[in-house]
Amino acid sequence: MEKEFVVVSVEFSVLLSERRVSVGCNARLPEHGTRMLDPVVRLTASCGEETVAGWGWTSVSSKEQAKEMLGMKVSALISPNKGVSAQGACVEAALWDLLGNILKVPVFRLLGATASFASVYFTHLYFSDLHLHSDEEACKLVAEEARAGLEQGHVAFKMKG
Repeated sequence: MEKEFVVVSVEFSVLLSERRVSVGCNARLPEHGTRMLDPVVRLTASCGEETVAGWGWTSVSSKEQAKEMLGMKVSALISPNKGVSAQGACVEAALWDLLGNILKVPVFRLLGATASFASVYFTHLYFSDLHLHSDEEACKLVAEEARAGLEQGHVAFKMKG
């Protein structure tokens, strides 16, 4: 980075989104349900008159942990060649977004991708939902979920345990 940006703001929120269908159980949760609550953070950095922000999902265990980054040089938290520092790991997605905005380069390019698109897959297919009374019922459920994904335009599927 030629310019030296400094973190001037750390803001937190929770992103609420709704799934099309309820997602069943897995080894981690008894029922995922239809609602998703994801913690997100927005980091703002300045260099002179220029102000840039980046946001993303966070694993921060406390707001104080991320607020320790206030006043730090962005280059101490992330670099295109070395990635994210240990201190910045809790806000990694936001740091990559911030760096991409500072450098005016898409994050996928910073990470080494050459294509300008990414395939996505449908993941509403859970093995743990298959605790039905018969194999026929399980096959019917998987087929219904796959058809729903096809109707939404998905062409790739992933079964999750």
